[in-house]
Amino acid sequence: MRVEDQYGVGVEDYLLEFYEKDDDSGLIAETIHTSAIENVHKFCDDASYRSVYVDCTRLHRIIDQVGEFLSVSITAYPELGQRSPVGFTTIGDDGIGGMRIKHEEIGSLFVPHRTVLVTLVLTRQQEPRTFRFRKPSDS
Repeated sequence: MRVEDQYGVGVEDYLLEFYEKDDDSGLIAETIHTSAIENVHKFCDDASYRSVYVDCTRLHRIIDQVGEFLSVSITAYPELGQRSPVGFTTIGDDGIGGMRIKHEEIGSLFVPHRTVLVTLVLTRQQEPRTFRFRKPSDS
């Protein structure tokens, strides 16, 4: 997986979270992160790349009913806000979107012994206060 901004610049500091949106107790998210995701590591030459090793059999057992979704959120840093006038907004449950993979589609995306290359493109935003234009002085 690679995360980059709209200009093709790699985003090196981010967090991916997998969950089932309808699970209020968080048990499915915990099971996904402790059982289905086997390993995650950064590529040492470019930290915008992550290798995420998923146990597909376990994932299929967890998201096993029609109507269930595997939801994915991403938090990239710096987060846009009071501390940083330039950055990213969280994409997820409460953010501007997120990804939801239907139960029916999980089998075609998550296949044992297959490599899938995913590039997520995030929009790097800026607060209006970042740049201000002033009229030239009459000196």
